[in-house]
Amino acid sequence: NPKLTKVTFMILVFVVTIISLNALIAFLGDSYQRIQESSIANMRKMRAMIVLEYIELMPAYKRLEVEKNSKYFHKLQPVDELQARTLEDNEWQGQIKAIKTSTRTIINELRNDLEKKFVEQSEVISELKEQNAAMKDILGSIHGLLEGDGGKTSEGEKEDEVEERKDIYKRKLKREGGGRGRG
Repeated sequence: NPKLTKVTFMILVFVVTIISLNALIAFLGDSYQRIQESSIANMRKMRAMIVLEYIELMPAYKRLEVEKNSKYFHKLQPVDELQARTLEDNEWQGQIKAIKTSTRTIINELRNDLEKKFVEQSEVISELKEQNAAMKDILGSIHGLLEGDGGKTSEGEKEDEVEERKDIYKRKLKREGGGRGRG
């Protein structure tokens, strides 16, 4: 269908143009912010260069007089590699890189939290499995007592045996710390 093709083409060109302009604006804004952050340092550097030129153009006697009356002395020295790397690391990295860094940090924190919760849940599940096995043992012994008399002749003795097994189970839960309010 030729009309649909033309309309689709026009919409696509429009969308691509908008996205391209948006990306261009973002990159220009990023560059502008980086320049703005270093503007104070550049201004001070330019002032120092002007002062240096002025001092170099002074006659020798005037230069000596300025040196005698000066209170402050500034020493410029080359930066070693470690300091240079530290300065580069501390420089402003741009909005896109900052967003990536913060996103990675958040993802790592979430991953660590999930791993901790997974370990906790695994411990709870294993604890519940142990409790389930203990309960099955108790139920088996209770079931055995109820079906056969197990050497007991009266109903009272059977009930005493059941209560004794329940008490053993409750103490076991308390001792293991797995009671969690049950028991």
